[in-house]
Amino acid sequence: MPFTLSAINVFFDEKWQFTDRNRRPPKDPINVVLSLSYTLLQHLCQQAVYSIGFDPYHGVLHSPSYGRQSLACDFAELQRGAIDLWVWELFEQETLTLDDFSMSDKSSYPCELLKSGRAKYYKAFAAIRARLSKDALSHAWLWQRRLARHHATNKTETKKQTLAFVSQLPEV
Repeated sequence: MPFTLSAINVFFDEKWQFTDRNRRPPKDPINVVLSLSYTLLQHLCQQAVYSIGFDPYHGVLHSPSYGRQSLACDFAELQRGAIDLWVWELFEQETLTLDDFSMSDKSSYPCELLKSGRAKYYKAFAAIRARLSKDALSHAWLWQRRLARHHATNKTETKKQTLAFVSQLPEV
């Protein structure tokens, strides 16, 4: 389960200056790593959704929004808790340290992951990438099987059903 804002502060040392979740731009190292991790997870979920043949722009939980792949967002939600725990472990085990970040009040990017930190981060992400990708694909296949079962039980209907989150090809 993803962290709740009321409890998340107790997990991270005060040296990280993490008070709550913020984005665009992230203001502390925890938010930098969470944002990057969620972005990479989103990409893995997009790949899984495409590989099944679904249209990633038509979600079930996330409403359509320009440029957002809402169905991929839906599948990413299922793994956000795993990302939250993994990010906590990166900082708790000191895989990432304060030296891996630049912090400035004067920049349009108040906190950035430096080259040294990126090397450590991507090495650690490579270790969990296969599992995240496999889980995303498993979720997509499960959804596809449920939809197929749903269509099989509703075959008696005369009106053809279309599902907004499945890519539709023009009939020939």
